[in-house]
Amino acid sequence: MVPTIRPRNFFFAVAEDGATEPIGQRIVEIPETLRNFEFFRDDRVKFIAYMPPSSITDGPARAALKNKETGLSLSASEHL
Repeated sequence: MVPTIRPRNFFFAVAEDGATEPIGQRIVEIPETLRNFEFFRDDRVKFIAYMPPSSITDGPARAALKNKETGLSLSASEHL
């Protein structure tokens, strides 16, 4: 479960009611300090990324599959 995420001024933010919801298959990034990001446009604000646990374990396999389909390299160093 993750905090409920709502669109807000061209970015996502945590809903103010404090509710939670299942993450599903989404990957969502939200600013750690909303006030600094929204009002002061502070470019040093850190972001929190919420993602399903399977995305970490399945990531390399999905990238390899995509690499096989597109013919693109996963690493630029392979061409050196």
